[in-house]
This record gives sequence, C-alpha cells and structure tokens, in this order.
Amino acid sequence: MLSLQELSNYPAHKSYGRSRRRRFWYALHRRLWTLVRQARHGLQESDVCALCDQATESISHLFLGCVFSREVWATLLRPLQLLSFVPVTDEDLTSWWLDRRSCMDITARPVFDSLLLLITWVLCKERNCRVFERTPSSPQVVIQALRKEGSDWVLGGLAPLSALLECWSQHRFLL
Repeated sequence: MLSLQELSNYPAHKSYGRSRRRRFWYALHRRLWTLVRQARHGLQESDVCALCDQATESISHLFLGCVFSREVWATLLRPLQLLSFVPVTDEDLTSWWLDRRSCMDITARPVFDSLLLLITWVLCKERNCRVFERTPSSPQVVIQALRKEGSDWVLGGLAPLSALLECWSQHRFLL
C-alpha cells in the first residue's frame, strides 16, 4: 500500500489540499467510514449503499462498483474515448487505479490522477449529502457539481484538470 508520503509524490497531488489528499489516502487504505464500517461499530442500522440502494457499501463499491458511480465515470470518460477505463466490478480501488494508470502514457497520468481525485471527492460529497442531509441528486447534477468543483481546483492550482474541463465543455451532454 502507498504511504501518505508516497502519495504526495504523484504530481497531481502536490498542489492538492492536505485534507483531500488525506481523504484519498484513507480511501486507498479502506479507512473511510462507509456504512459497512459504521454498522460494524453499531453506528448505523443499514449497510446498503447510499448512492444506489442496491448493494453493501464498501470503498470499492462506492467508487467503482456502484451503478450510480459507474454512470458518472462513463459520462466523464466517454468524451475522452476511455470507456474501457469505466469500472465494471467492485475491485480494490488501489489495484484498479494503478492498473489503469500503468496503461497510460506517462504524460497522461497526472490528468488521470486528477480525474480520479475529483470523482472520488465528488462521490464522497454526494454520499454524505444523501446520508446526512437526505438530499439525493441525479448523476447529471453530480456531474455539473463535479465540473464546478474541477474549475475551482484549476483556479486553486491543479493544472492537469484544465485539459479535461476544456474537453468536457465541447460535449453538450455534459452541459
């Protein structure tokens, strides 16, 4: 597993906020407080995924296996012609990330890393809205929020995302 120090060596993470980098590290090490973990500690009655309401919520399911998450992934990867990168199972997040990353050109890796950070961050926020505020959003609304968040990150110095935002702005189904 990656240490927090090793994670900070990836280019997309250097200009990235400490709390978001730490949250991603928690996800890679399966330390986020998913409903399964909360139920195990007696803090939650149900362990059903807050996004799809179909399966047990785990880190892998939340970011890769959930129907809702896969729809977000597919919508964002379609304009990049990377539909083969859309997750199809609840495989381990770290393994999936490193496997997909190894299939890319070295120059494209920071863009992919930034995309992964952005998607996991926005999916976490949507999950928390559903769990704590009881306000679900559609995948299209989440994608719009993701684009807004991505613009903010670019303004904050996460330059690799600017290429993605430019590509997405040319596709009307993402507007």
